Amino acid sequence: MNSLPEDYVTQYIYQYVGYVKERKNGILNGGCPICREGESWGKKARFYYNPELEGNKSTVYCHNCGYSKRSVNFIMDVSGLSYKEVVFESKEYDIVPRDFNCDEFDRLFEIKSDTPTLPSNCINLFDKTQLEYYKDDKIVKLAVKYIIDRKINNAPNKPKALYVSLDDYIHKNRLIIPYYENNKVIWYQSRKLLDDDSPKYLSKVNSDRSMYNIDNIDDNNQYIFIFEGAIDSMFVENATCLSGITESGEFVLTDEQDRQLSMYPLHTRVWVLDSPYLDEAARKKSSMLFRRGEKVFKWSREIGEKCKDFNDIIIKSNKTKIPQEFILRNLIKEESNSMKLDVSCLKEKLKLSLKV
Repeated sequence: MNSLPEDYVTQYIYQYVGYVKERKNGILNGGCPICREGESWGKKARFYYNPELEGNKSTVYCHNCGYSKRSVNFIMDVSGLSYKEVVFESKEYDIVPRDFNCDEFDRLFEIKSDTPTLPSNCINLFDKTQLEYYKDDKIVKLAVKYIIDRKINNAPNKPKALYVSLDDYIHKNRLIIPYYENNKVIWYQSRKLLDDDSPKYLSKVNSDRSMYNIDNIDDNNQYIFIFEGAIDSMFVENATCLSGITESGEFVLTDEQDRQLSMYPLHTRVWVLDSPYLDEAARKKSSMLFRRGEKVFKWSREIGEKCKDFNDIIIKSNKTKIPQEFILRNLIKEESNSMKLDVSCLKEKLKLSLKV
């Protein structure tokens, strides 16, 4: 097969690529499903499909992560289909008109929504048998070291398993962090392990962001602590994370996250973002949340200039968890408030040396 029908490829572009727009000469442009535009999802659109190149060279490419493939390989990567399945489907598939109703278009692809739960051929790093078998593998060694260095192995909210995939195209050689609901993996993120130019985090393709640790939220606890990243949320009881927060806009939560949090309507939400002293975006996000009436953790300059996030505090204090009391004692009272952070409970319970 030299090329795929343009309309067949277009259906996959509209299914997996974010906010697609048609440019000149039939070129389609949108958000890259491979790198999720780094931290610029919804703002940047650096993924392109050029049908005029079909059959000759790479027809899809991303100017952010460098992804460049023929259409058939792109469809294989995002859908999980084999080469033969793509060829067969392209020949048998009824072409959908471009002015097809969006609701009908979504229903058309419902059969494709059952994407693999995890990346291909994942190795469970918490399984002693698998770990022993792959103990000499470079990536497995890096992943285990990362888990130990970050103290994830002793975190109170660590997941049931952490994985690496040695052959998945998108998530190869990355630490896979699964998100569970009703004891089933419903979403995942992958964190890079190699010192390369790939995005720090990637997520499950064609899926709505989910909440981490949502199964373990205590109904009897008054508070639910919401972090940006899963790893930070592993060290505070009754904590979850959003896997990213937008700096502006009316909605912070995805529909899926909103559904999950709505299961805990009586809990008080407390937002814990990264240090505003080391991350300007975190400062803007904290300010935005506070203006919307949310409870937001206040970093002190004393800690915030030395620790970029809660996992950093854990590493530098050599402890396994941070008490909820530390967060609750230090909430933003006023946006311009320069009141010093109350670190007494942190020093007492963690014996944290601020001279790091």
